[in-house]
Amino acid sequence: MSYDLHISKTEQWMDSKSNPITEKELIKVNHLLKGLPFIFEQGRLTLCGADSTVISLMIDIASQLHGYVQGDELEYYSDPNLFPPVVSSLLIDTADSTVALNEWVDAIKVGDTIHHVKFGLGQIESIIGKQQDKELIVRFSEKTKRILAHQASNKYHVVTSHT
Repeated sequence: MSYDLHISKTEQWMDSKSNPITEKELIKVNHLLKGLPFIFEQGRLTLCGADSTVISLMIDIASQLHGYVQGDELEYYSDPNLFPPVVSSLLIDTADSTVALNEWVDAIKVGDTIHHVKFGLGQIESIIGKQQDKELIVRFSEKTKRILAHQASNKYHVVTSHT
């Protein structure tokens, strides 16, 4: 079971719609978001399966957004000195990572086999949409999953490619 951490501008993360983080505000911290698979929904940022290695980065992001970092059980994380410093590999150069991400997304094709650490090997059965909206339908041994391609680059690796 994973534990999620949330960045919101409200005292309780589940109330984030009442004072949402805006897309304009996200642009200010975009350079810090590139290394992690954050989910932006209902006016908050969520990192699923977060651990102590990213908490200091999340505190930095929350500070720049004038917000809070909270766990699922509403506990606050506010002192970055209590956690390990940010691993430099999480701070990816925005321009380079965007180019690499776009190349990865553009290269994905129906029939490609991809690997996920949890679900194993899966074959891309279909692709819906283009560019940032490209969605992959992948058949793994136990289930079929819908995956947003631009969020999958950190978790999935193409094993075989059918061009």
